[in-house]
Amino acid sequence: MKTKSIHQEIEFDAAPMLVYECLVNPKKHSAFTQAVATNTDSLTKPFEVYDGYAHGKNNILQAGAAIEQTWRAWEDAWPETHFSTIKMTFKSNGKKGTLLLFDQLDIPEACAKSIDQGWHEHYWYKLQAYLAR
Repeated sequence: MKTKSIHQEIEFDAAPMLVYECLVNPKKHSAFTQAVATNTDSLTKPFEVYDGYAHGKNNILQAGAAIEQTWRAWEDAWPETHFSTIKMTFKSNGKKGTLLLFDQLDIPEACAKSIDQGWHEHYWYKLQAYLAR
């Protein structure tokens, strides 16, 4: 199976720790996505996000600094046993904000475009709006 990787750089008007907390705290994650998230803060239990659309395991959780996950989506073209790797690095942008460096590796080629767009539409735009409140 051919795979692709994506790289995104997103700015948020909030401190790195707050952006990190919104992604790992299940209540905050659910609040900004308006979808159920479970175990997003656990290194020992599998997580689910977006009402079960994606699931996986956290490999690294470094408060305010980094997240690494083994991740897969329920997409028709995504093989059931295949997982990608997500790496997020949180950097202060010097303006009381955050630059999020996001990489997702080993995405099935047939899903890469929709996954790339989905991060912006379902995560980054919604998180930016949530943090602006």
